[in-house]
Amino acid sequence: MNSFRFGLTTVLSVVTILATIINCGYSISTPNKEDFFTINITMNNYETKQEDEYGYLQYKLPDEELLIVGYLPLINMNSVHHILSFACVQPSSDKPYWTGGNACNGQQMIIHDWARNAPLLTLPEDVGIAVGSNTPYKYIVVSIHYLPILKNDNSGIQLIMTRKSRKYHAGIVLGGTSDIYLKPKTHTIRTPFSCQYSGPPISIFAVHVHTHQWGRVNSLYRVRDGEISQIVKSNPQWSQAFYPLPSAVEIRNNDYMVGQCVYDNDDDRVIKVGRTHNDEMCNVYAMYSYEPPKTSSGESKRDSPPIRICWGNGARKMASLIPPESDIPLLKPANIDGIRNDRQAHTEHTMNSFKTNLYKNVQDWPDIKSLPIQFGEIGGIALNNANNELIVFHRGSRKWESEHFNQYRFRHEDYGPIEDDVLIHIDTHTGETKFRWGANKFFMPHGLTIDHEGNYWLTDITMHQVFMFKPNDLNQPALVIGEMFQSGSGQNKFCRPADVAVMINGDFFVADGRIIKFNRKGEYITEWGSSMTGKLDSDGFPLPNEWNIVHSIALNEDAQLLCGADRENFRIQCFNSNTGGFQRQ
Repeated sequence: MNSFRFGLTTVLSVVTILATIINCGYSISTPNKEDFFTINITMNNYETKQEDEYGYLQYKLPDEELLIVGYLPLINMNSVHHILSFACVQPSSDKPYWTGGNACNGQQMIIHDWARNAPLLTLPEDVGIAVGSNTPYKYIVVSIHYLPILKNDNSGIQLIMTRKSRKYHAGIVLGGTSDIYLKPKTHTIRTPFSCQYSGPPISIFAVHVHTHQWGRVNSLYRVRDGEISQIVKSNPQWSQAFYPLPSAVEIRNNDYMVGQCVYDNDDDRVIKVGRTHNDEMCNVYAMYSYEPPKTSSGESKRDSPPIRICWGNGARKMASLIPPESDIPLLKPANIDGIRNDRQAHTEHTMNSFKTNLYKNVQDWPDIKSLPIQFGEIGGIALNNANNELIVFHRGSRKWESEHFNQYRFRHEDYGPIEDDVLIHIDTHTGETKFRWGANKFFMPHGLTIDHEGNYWLTDITMHQVFMFKPNDLNQPALVIGEMFQSGSGQNKFCRPADVAVMINGDFFVADGRIIKFNRKGEYITEWGSSMTGKLDSDGFPLPNEWNIVHSIALNEDAQLLCGADRENFRIQCFNSNTGGFQRQ
């Protein structure tokens, strides 16, 4: 396996995003009719010793029949060059994390590849990659190629999984070559690869290409009866995701798969194959489905996919059929256009790497008739799982309009508190309103958090205050922080507090252009964050710990992470929840 890729081992809302990012290293059950759940496989404050380091981590799968149906990268291309995930019989190390060497010992298959900030990927509804019980694959090993020297890294991948069987199983075939020699000041350097397929029909429905900085065009073709048909042609400098094909392409027994990578080398040195970002690679990953063979009882066998590798140029005669226009770059990164073929298998497979099929809209929810007439702008929502409630914090008849403000100051002397009930409790099952409260208490609702004791934490950005109400007394707040209508940046004043996150011990964080930590009594502990200086970091973003509106925060105590949405800077920053030290973004 090591010969196929030198660099591998020799080779919808801010709240949702935050919840995914900080949920490191844990399996979270999400009960629904499909029985989806997620497994996060991430580093634990990993520290690299050199540039271009390869770090590995392993995860032993539960002893169950499982199918992988989606992937979410928990990484950033500013620190990670690419990440490759394997299903293995056995990891190559008994350590939870290791550096160098191989990913797996024995039988293995690639299950995902990521680079260049590619997004969430979900498979078609009837397709999954079989792992776990009754397969050879008992472990997942994640290989991370780091770029810089860094500390406290928690990169990894989230697997979206199901226990429910699917009609088709999926596999990934890696096409490519190690025969890469790019002469200086040379353009349009082609590196072909080819192989003949032997096995049952497979249906390619998505393709992902990978090179380093010199790659210009990667392509893959099918040759059948001497005729060549394009499967994909793509630019490896775009986001390196699995892009869905317009329609699935069938590969039959004795068909050939051929392809190539095309490079331009404007440097003054020779570029060869290698595992660092100063070297090159040629990879085309084709994700396919196939109908697994049946047992005598009619059950689907959970065996290995029929093909995993198409490496080197073993069918040179067929590779010579690659058309001259294969080296012409594409102009825009639309869904990859392949040549349609009227004899595809599984043509019903559709896939979108930017959307998930985990959640579907529930019709006639909520019950509109039970909602208040003045259902206004929504500042915050929160689930109370103990009571099967969704609580909505809205603004009733009040709107965020300039007439309510004198420059930045709210005209509270002219506009009193909102007369409507601004907190609505909705039954998550029926969609009916259970009860409502909060009239004549708030001026401009914004953030809503429910802590582990069921207390309601509310922010009002024009009152510049944070309120905590206990569930058994919704008339008077049990805790109030900040001075009414008095903005400030001291230990006891806020400027438009946006959100609250609460720890198990009752300590809590408030976001108001900075992040402030208080104990459960509301006594100031510490704070971090500053306004913009105009300076940019090496990644092109503002410096860490600078904020331009901390709009939402989320807490993972197990990982000691407090993450905040830096809204106007289009990023999420994460910090150590105890020290306030910057971790990642």
